[in-house]
Amino acid sequence: MLIFLFESLPELLKINSIGSLLKKRISIALRINPEVDVNTHKYVNTSGGETKFGMDLSTVKTILEENKKYPFVDIVGVHFHLGSQITEVEPFIEAIRKVLEVVEEVEESKGVTLKYFNIGGGLGIVYDKEQPQEIEVFAERISSLLEEKKFRVILEPGRFIVGNSGILVTRVLYVKDATQKRFIIVDAGMNDLIRPALYNAYHKILPVELVSSSNKKKADVVGPVCETADFLGKDRDLDVKEGDYLAVFGCGAYGVSMSSNYNSRLRPSEILVKEAKAYLIRERECYEDLLQKEKIVSV
Repeated sequence: MLIFLFESLPELLKINSIGSLLKKRISIALRINPEVDVNTHKYVNTSGGETKFGMDLSTVKTILEENKKYPFVDIVGVHFHLGSQITEVEPFIEAIRKVLEVVEEVEESKGVTLKYFNIGGGLGIVYDKEQPQEIEVFAERISSLLEEKKFRVILEPGRFIVGNSGILVTRVLYVKDATQKRFIIVDAGMNDLIRPALYNAYHKILPVELVSSSNKKKADVVGPVCETADFLGKDRDLDVKEGDYLAVFGCGAYGVSMSSNYNSRLRPSEILVKEAKAYLIRERECYEDLLQKEKIVSV
């Protein structure tokens, strides 16, 4: 079944209008903002009164109670998404309870029957010293709230599945000693992995070839992009030289998907490694790729 998720009344009116034109009833689900506090970076916090996502519980209740005003849609589910990289289960518990309270009240009073209950993703992983909840504990806690319900429960734990399955391999171009800092300049930059620049996110960085060394010095690992924010890690204890390779960990999620061609930089290839075999799954870009959609016009 194809379900369209809507998160505002204007979107609901638009979908109902399209259904009217097509003479079809369209299956939809509501995105709810349960306004639950979460401990994560403010840019990936999608719950709370000041975020742009979803509808407040009062608006959701009104829409469900007045669902017959929208004859060309079937409201079949509800959805909330609290944010990303959440390491505690308690915000999910609070949100589920809030949403269930509204849903159960409307189901009883208005005869609305919902088939799907989507609690989104956001499960955190270990990048540095985080201590996220174990998935078994998470499942047990939310199951206790939902196991008696008739909904089909949907989760979207993308980062939790793939976040620590990918690394970014980068080559050391230069080691530069400035007056106040040492910089390890590498051939990967913020266009390849923007999380450090955008969220001040921490990614573990280690030499590809691990060797014992007593000459480690603190250094910032930086790229060649013309931005001071172009760094992959700061104050890392490393002993490397030109030509060495570094592995940046935790790049399986929000790495390639958030990459860009900023500074006319080319995206790297992607390699899938399974056991002792490696497979090329995305080719390295070339400059022709950057220009293929450009058009020269006479003005």
